[in-house]
Amino acid sequence: MEQQQQLLQNLISNLDLGNNVPDVVYHYTSPGVLLKILSEPNIWATDIRYLNDAQEFEYTVGLATTLLADLKSKGVGKEDARIISECQTALTVAPNYRLYAASFSGKGDLLSQWRAYCPASGGVSIGFSSKALNQSSGTFLCHCLYDLTQQKALLRQMIDSVLTIWRPQLNNGQLKNEVSLGADFLSLLLVLAAIYKHPGFHEEDEWRLTRRSNASDPFQPLFREVRSGIVPYTEFSLCDGTTPFIDRVVVGPNPHQELALHAVDSLLQTSNVSHVPVFRSDIPYRKW
Repeated sequence: MEQQQQLLQNLISNLDLGNNVPDVVYHYTSPGVLLKILSEPNIWATDIRYLNDAQEFEYTVGLATTLLADLKSKGVGKEDARIISECQTALTVAPNYRLYAASFSGKGDLLSQWRAYCPASGGVSIGFSSKALNQSSGTFLCHCLYDLTQQKALLRQMIDSVLTIWRPQLNNGQLKNEVSLGADFLSLLLVLAAIYKHPGFHEEDEWRLTRRSNASDPFQPLFREVRSGIVPYTEFSLCDGTTPFIDRVVVGPNPHQELALHAVDSLLQTSNVSHVPVFRSDIPYRKW
């Protein structure tokens, strides 16, 4: 199956999901999180079922379910119908897979992000080096896709590629390894599930650092408490010892913005990241 795995990896590369990555992506958060990241250089990635778009995983599975059924109803060949049936079966176990994502924005000073992700007393926008993020083991940084037409077209491209890869594995209508086909299909679908978002979220210009998990993966999720309950998450290491992981910090709207700016600058100086510039938000937003 090595040939199939290589073809699948090539497909992921050819989907253009991780191209044109900006040098810096921003994570909006509280000052406390900045303190924690500087002392323990990790970023938390949350199970996508618990992010602000509550239905995004089911949304992608729903698109795939509809497209596979449409293809089958149009009278595809016997070989393709067999492969499509296995893909449909694989969708029934998709909830057993866990997909973790850390969210970033391509914009470092965005009003909607200050409102949504920072405390009323003031937050920060941490500019992370995309290069450092991409060096995390088993992760993939890619831009979210908000346009429904593009989402459907990309999903169809993915399914067509799966059909092309697996047709040679059919012998008189029988597959040599249905389990592997299902796993390959879900591996690709999860890449799309990580980036498919409702058009209403397009202003965020979101980038996702993702990692998937299934029964064969060795790592176990961690758990933390939020206002709505308990949330599963995992951690990505940001430090490889050579690549600076923070490129800049933006201090958000704050009742004492100058003091906050100087405090963040002093923090960076004492944390051995004195090269990191600190900027003040230009947005005249007040929540206090």
